[in-house]
Amino acid sequence: MRKMKPEFLFLKFSTLILTLALSVSLQAQNCGIPVLNNVPQDIFIDCGDDLPAWPTVTATDLCGAVTVTREQSVTGSKCGTYVYVRIWTAVGVTGTTTARQHIRFHDTTPPVLVVPEDTVVQCGEALPAPEVYSDDACSWVDTKLEVSITEHNECEYTMVRTWTAKDGCGNAIQKKQVIEVVDTFAPVIEVVNPKLKDIEFGEEIAVYDCESPQVYLSDIKVTDCCAELDIEAYDQLLINGKCDKYGFYRKWKCGYTATDDAGNTSEFYFFMVLYDEEAPVLHNVPDDVILECGETAPEYDPDLVTASDNCTRRTRPEFTEEIAYDPSDSSNFAIRRSWYFEDDCGNSVEEYQWILSCLFDTTMMTTGDSTMQDSMMEDSTVGGSTPLAIGNSGSGLFEIQEIAKQKLDVFPNPTTGYTSIRFNVGKGEQFKIQVLDKLGRTVLSNVRQYDKGDYTESLDLSPFPAGFYSIIITGESGTRHANLIKTE
Repeated sequence: MRKMKPEFLFLKFSTLILTLALSVSLQAQNCGIPVLNNVPQDIFIDCGDDLPAWPTVTATDLCGAVTVTREQSVTGSKCGTYVYVRIWTAVGVTGTTTARQHIRFHDTTPPVLVVPEDTVVQCGEALPAPEVYSDDACSWVDTKLEVSITEHNECEYTMVRTWTAKDGCGNAIQKKQVIEVVDTFAPVIEVVNPKLKDIEFGEEIAVYDCESPQVYLSDIKVTDCCAELDIEAYDQLLINGKCDKYGFYRKWKCGYTATDDAGNTSEFYFFMVLYDEEAPVLHNVPDDVILECGETAPEYDPDLVTASDNCTRRTRPEFTEEIAYDPSDSSNFAIRRSWYFEDDCGNSVEEYQWILSCLFDTTMMTTGDSTMQDSMMEDSTVGGSTPLAIGNSGSGLFEIQEIAKQKLDVFPNPTTGYTSIRFNVGKGEQFKIQVLDKLGRTVLSNVRQYDKGDYTESLDLSPFPAGFYSIIITGESGTRHANLIKTE
């Protein structure tokens, strides 16, 4: 074999490489610019929708498939300028091709706005906080609140809260909350007068006086959620001068009313029952007179003696005059002038004036020989009058003596249940003991024979209601009377 020289081998190898390079270069010049396939068009989607999936984009040139790269960018920040840009790039042997898709958002949907529900609030309670939620899928949201109030009265009104939410594209939504402030509770009346604060609503209070009661606004404190209150105090006379029917003289309804501007009204009242147990008083009753022999009796003056009473306006007493003559000498006489006054509740008083001629035999007044057969001139113990007797001391002059009253003691008085009565019996006799209520109805009754002496009896009033009662002991020697108060 013939060996080649090294120089020849190198020359031949270089020629081969050059030939290959020229072949490749000629081939590349024939591939052309890459072409992108399936590139999507620009689109609009609703704000908040998801971006479409990336499509499959390919590229080819005259020499075959070309590798494609992709990228995505975002521009803009407000509604209408918010754009996604998708870019595909194909790089070939002899060139590069780029394609774009613009994905734009359009917003016609208003923001999401959540406001509190309508509610009703009592006057004086705190209003609910104006809490609200707003959001938008595409842009920022501007939320504003406006409040309007319509007053119905000083206590009640309607509040309307109006929220408006607007996004960056001008889409807006408006919602309202209506709050009705109402007052359905009446004012609260509290009695602060120390003399009245323990009185219960509608309670009946017994008063042993005839002064008309009077209540004042300063007796109470009124609270209400309203500033405007109409408060009144009143004293209403229900019954007047009916002792014979009801057992009391007057009955008053005393109370207070409070009305707020919403028309809610409260009332607190109690009753005051006035009992009259005080006897009237006689004024200017003349002193007893002993006439000189032959002297005439002083004339009766109808205007001289007057009466006064804490409950009765009448002032003129009843007048009677009795004359007793000596049967043996008609020029000798005794005159008893009496003045009697009874008030509207049966309390009475009676007083006397004795006029005696100089030689009148006063012993006849106690023996029953004259027309004045009963020397015991006595008024009812209820009225508080004093029993009188005429007697002869042996000196020829008469004297008027006070006879001891038939006593009836009651203790304790007032009582909550049991009470005791104490009385004296001068001679053995039968007594009837009665307890009457204020209407005159008998609630207790007992008849018993008593010997001479002092007695104490126990009475049980615990089954009976609180109120005014009368205790009456009746016997041959007379009637004894006392009043009793039962409390709770």
